[in-house]
Amino acid sequence: MSDLAQPGRRRWRLLGIASTGLSLLLLLVVAAATCRPSWYQPQAIDYSRLKTDKQDFAGLVDAIGAALNSGQPIDFELAEEQLNRWLAARAEIWPGLRIQVEGLEYPQVSCLPGNRLRLSATVTGRPIELILSATVSCELAPDQLVMRLEDARCGLLPVPRGRILAPIRQWLAEQPGEGVSLSGHAISLRNRYVWENGKRPFRLRGLQISDRCVRASLEPLSTR
Repeated sequence: MSDLAQPGRRRWRLLGIASTGLSLLLLLVVAAATCRPSWYQPQAIDYSRLKTDKQDFAGLVDAIGAALNSGQPIDFELAEEQLNRWLAARAEIWPGLRIQVEGLEYPQVSCLPGNRLRLSATVTGRPIELILSATVSCELAPDQLVMRLEDARCGLLPVPRGRILAPIRQWLAEQPGEGVSLSGHAISLRNRYVWENGKRPFRLRGLQISDRCVRASLEPLSTR
């Protein structure tokens, strides 16, 4: 009788080991997905500096408009910390500018070496808090700006890049002829824009992203 029962015991033992292994794997996946990366420290509105931040933002906007409308190029540099303070206080600094994606809160921009940016935010509307991030490399050509999605993660867990780009692909299908195209994992933007104050066409003449800093150069274009 005991010999006949042994195969059954082995089968249950193997099923128990498999079940335990799957449970541990699931726990590891959940832990990786819900992990809050140490670099993710989104800024809150710093009310002690809000007035200065508003003045600095207005000063930069005025300087760009004055240069472009007088037919002159302009170079400027932005620190990562300043960018994130403006981003946190965006509703206070420029109420009419709506930079918001439904379901995402507490955005953060990280400037990385090699002309790369890491964009991150907290996914809201879920029982658990998830940190979604995407790293893009930027390549500037005279007629276009190419932003290539290098990596996407939920916490520490890699996310297929196609899933991140799917909403953009759908939007492009609904909005043809907007000067934006998507090929593989690269988004191409036409390097021609219009400065609203004066309706002055311009383009990016230079873009350099390094550790915690962005340097940009704009130049006006012919109105013809």
